[in-house]
Amino acid sequence: DNMDEDDDNDDDGEDDDEGDDNDGEEDDDDEDDSDMDDEEEEKKPVQRKQHNLSTGHDVDEGKTVFIKNLAYETDEEDLRDMMEEVFGPVYFAKLVLDKVMQHPRGTGFVKFKSAEDAAKCVEVSEGKDGVFLDKRRLNICLAIKQGDVTARQKERKEKEAKDSRNLYLAREGMIREGTQAAVGVSPSDLEKRKKVDQYKKNMLKNLNMFVSDTRLCIRNLPASYDDQRLRKLFTAHAPKGAKIRESKVIRDTKQMVNGVGVSKEYGFVSFHRHDDALGALRNVNNNPQIFGPDKRPIVDFSIENRKAIQARQKREEKSKQNNPNFKGNPRGKDSKSDAKSAKSSDNQPTTTAKADFAGTVSDPKVKTLPKHSGAKVRHNKPKISRKELRKQELERKNPKLKNKRKRQQQEMSSSTTAETAPAEEPAKKKSKKSRKISKAERRDEKENKAFESLVNQYKSKFTSNQQVLKKWFET
Repeated sequence: DNMDEDDDNDDDGEDDDEGDDNDGEEDDDDEDDSDMDDEEEEKKPVQRKQHNLSTGHDVDEGKTVFIKNLAYETDEEDLRDMMEEVFGPVYFAKLVLDKVMQHPRGTGFVKFKSAEDAAKCVEVSEGKDGVFLDKRRLNICLAIKQGDVTARQKERKEKEAKDSRNLYLAREGMIREGTQAAVGVSPSDLEKRKKVDQYKKNMLKNLNMFVSDTRLCIRNLPASYDDQRLRKLFTAHAPKGAKIRESKVIRDTKQMVNGVGVSKEYGFVSFHRHDDALGALRNVNNNPQIFGPDKRPIVDFSIENRKAIQARQKREEKSKQNNPNFKGNPRGKDSKSDAKSAKSSDNQPTTTAKADFAGTVSDPKVKTLPKHSGAKVRHNKPKISRKELRKQELERKNPKLKNKRKRQQQEMSSSTTAETAPAEEPAKKKSKKSRKISKAERRDEKENKAFESLVNQYKSKFTSNQQVLKKWFET
């Protein structure tokens, strides 16, 4: 019985061991599953918290500036270094790239660490000195939000549609030094044209002044010209079918000669249509064959005063009402027909030809006179090929390539200077370098000289004493 009991106990123990083994296997399986779960969690990409910040969220801080007129060769490092050197520390400098070609568009953004530095940058750019980078003056303003940009663009388009001052016509016929039209023009005529441009700027500051699209002002007229000769001149150079409404030479009533005032050497010619006036301007303005090459006609669109014209129209209406013999309004009919023809001509594109001497052609998009009134300076920069643009893009991505190119250019320049320079120049340069010795090196030289003098003194003492010579030098 005891043996049976022991066997039973052994069987129970074996069963218990098997149960323990199974439990261990289940625990191992659980550990393997947890390890797999950990690996899957590690493989899953870390989901970043999405920020609710829109583009330009920090614009209201006043630390970011928008830059225009950047050179295509300029990179972000040059822009950042220049801004930090001149104005102050910068968070970033970012160039705007074309979405398709991935090359710079000539604009960029710079965010300063303080709003004062950003304001100073804008103030300096708007001043006389300006901000320059890569030989180009930068146009800098505080950055604004994208929504505000679209709103401003809409307002600008509405203003362009509503603009009735014809400011773009003020550029028509302008001639500046350095342009093709200025070739052969006398210095006196160029000086007169500068004064005319300055007069236009001052007059158009008044919002009541506008540029007439049918009335021309002619300056530099000969003193012998009268109204009839002026009319004949413009009928000969105006387009076919052009109708002249008015031709008048302004005279000085205080100075009379044979009952006629002395000519002030300028006058006005009015046309019914804008295209006719534009064609006549381009044919007569700066034409060397009319008055001669030394004295050329200066023609531009006349600047009128809207209030004065309205007052004159009111006076004419009152005089018509008070005149019992007046019947109808033929002048009003003409004005309506002129308005219709003007509208039809505005809808049609102007195809008036321009000679080389005619000067600047007006552009409806450009409604301001040039800020610089001096000579036209042309920068003859070489055109950038696509290969060079790709190289610049690679250098922008990898600054090591840019440093390598700079080293090659320096080596090339040093080799060319060594070849072209005469043999005496290197010696001169060495002499200049020898002169530019530091103070420490000069002290060392003085100490060496002093030490050498002491050694010489000891030598002289030794040689003068016979006993010392026998002791040290004789064997």
